[in-house]
Amino acid sequence: MARRPAQAGPLNSHVLVLQTLGMMRELSPDYLRRFIEHVETLQWLEQAAPPAPAAPRPARKRASAKR
Repeated sequence: MARRPAQAGPLNSHVLVLQTLGMMRELSPDYLRRFIEHVETLQWLEQAAPPAPAAPRPARKRASAKR
C-alpha cells in the first residue's frame, strides 16, 4: 500500500489492485492471507519451471530471380 502511485488515474491497474487488496483485508484478513500465499506459490512455480523451448521460426522463402 505504501507504493501507491501519487498521480494515478481512477482506472490505473496498480491502484485498483491495491484498493481490492485493502477491501479484502478489511472484510476477511484470513482470506487475504490465503490469497497472497496462493499468488506467491504461483510465482514460485513460474520461476522454478524450466524455460519453454523457443518456437521454431518459419523458413524464409527465397525470392526467385525473374529476368
